[in-house]
Amino acid sequence: MPQISGITRSSDSLAARLGYRLRTLRVRGLLSLLVLLAVSALSSHPASGQTSYIITNSSGAGGANRCLIFGNSNQQVNPSRYLWTSSNPEYCGFGSEEELLQNKQAVWKLAPIGENSYIITHSSPDKGVSQCLIFGGNNTDTFPSRYMWGAGQNQFCGFSTKKELVDNGQAVWKLIDLGGNRQYAIMHSSKDGRRDECLIFGGNGNDTYPSRYLWGPGGQFCGFNSKEQLLNNKQAVWTIKTTDTGPNCKYKPFAYDNGPAGQPSWCGECNFDLKIPNPLQAPINITKAERQSNLPEITFNYKSTSLKFLANAQNVKVDGDGGGSITIGTLGVFNLKEFHFHRPSEEAVDNHRSAMVIHLVHEKNGTKEAAVISILVEAASEPNAPPNDLIAALIKNFPPPAGAPQVFINASNLLPTNTNQYYTFAGSLTTPPCTEGITFYVLKTPITLPASQIEEFARRYPLPNARDIQNTNGRKILERAP
Repeated sequence: MPQISGITRSSDSLAARLGYRLRTLRVRGLLSLLVLLAVSALSSHPASGQTSYIITNSSGAGGANRCLIFGNSNQQVNPSRYLWTSSNPEYCGFGSEEELLQNKQAVWKLAPIGENSYIITHSSPDKGVSQCLIFGGNNTDTFPSRYMWGAGQNQFCGFSTKKELVDNGQAVWKLIDLGGNRQYAIMHSSKDGRRDECLIFGGNGNDTYPSRYLWGPGGQFCGFNSKEQLLNNKQAVWTIKTTDTGPNCKYKPFAYDNGPAGQPSWCGECNFDLKIPNPLQAPINITKAERQSNLPEITFNYKSTSLKFLANAQNVKVDGDGGGSITIGTLGVFNLKEFHFHRPSEEAVDNHRSAMVIHLVHEKNGTKEAAVISILVEAASEPNAPPNDLIAALIKNFPPPAGAPQVFINASNLLPTNTNQYYTFAGSLTTPPCTEGITFYVLKTPITLPASQIEEFARRYPLPNARDIQNTNGRKILERAP
């Protein structure tokens, strides 16, 4: 579960102690514990899969994201609405995720109404009635300026039936995927006798007054000549993310099964439930890789460092700070932050998942760029295969014995004999919040461990701790060829 160093869970200290005692716990007892923790956590946060979103736009002075927000006082009863913005895109100007969810002005729900079509409503209650985002007033005016209104007293945004809603078209929106990163053009099917109209923020992208209006000549690229021109202008580019992608997501207990805290309920970007593909989640099944000879060489500059475990409920996780770095061609130096283990391997190669995988997580200084080296682990065929010294040190000292002398480790002892060939692809954290923007480098040559060492991981953590394989969604998988 690649996870950037410094991301911790409030339950880590408790979870770590529980993890250390797994040898005395029955599997059923552990599952029950995880369920109880999940119910406790979800009681104070919206459950994943509620289709609740924050919608922001990157038009604005200095490139600051703006939020799509309904109303101002949250109390007016007139259905006319306007847009305003904030300088805090993460919480749309509110101080925290909790405050945002309580106020509700920037919290939206997207309900599918047809193929790639949605009703966009929000939960800012004027007398407890959800309001709909609607384009135009009478569906006949041609001037592109628009406003928002919506009676919304029923599931069809004030219309009597779904057919009436779809035929009118004013509250039916289409999300056009602009190529990943949760970026969309938001168009609606209300036609002024000519073409679809786009939901666009502001007039020139530089005004600072929070009131906004809608306009848009429409067309495939919202009036711009190409997708690239649209992305560069940004006025019609919207980023849509679930409301539980904030910091609280990474504190929620989770499990790898299908129970209440299991994978279908993971928060953040893990289960993005729009009908548009989720293109960059990890892990994946590596097939049909494109061989390239110009991919950068990875130079490993690991060094000895003091062994220090990081609290984690799911597996053995080791602090890598001070343990050296890797250099990826001209991309630069990435410092080792931590490494951890999954059983079975998360990545699969040609539908085969190895016995385990080691993820070494690296960060580039001064940036949020992350690179994960994946080392596949196979069980040795020889019954008396020699143990790996670093793994032996981890097993002997986990959990850390009281008063134990200082132990030194070097991550280079985990590397296979051949590090020149690898697969690489764009992916994500494989634990909540499953944030994307991480590059994986899966070394083609695995290492082997004696069965006894692999069994030690299973003895301490009896349950599998690998995320399910995610769709590749057409992304490129590259293979470094010698």
